[in-house]
Amino acid sequence: MDVRTPHPVRITITVSQSVYDYLGQRSHQEGRSLSNLAAFILENTVEEAPLTSGQVPSRQGDTPLGRP
Repeated sequence: MDVRTPHPVRITITVSQSVYDYLGQRSHQEGRSLSNLAAFILENTVEEAPLTSGQVPSRQGDTPLGRP
């Protein structure tokens, strides 16, 4: 299982207003959409903290999300 699939899937989450504001400010500073930043943060977090039952494969060969 790869962190990113060939066809990304959508999820819906609820965050506090302060988290939303932070993500909005950071995404603006980085020149990316809020959803792109959220996906980037989630993917990096998953890669850095693999499940105890197994490891998450690296992104070798994948195109990183990076900036739009």
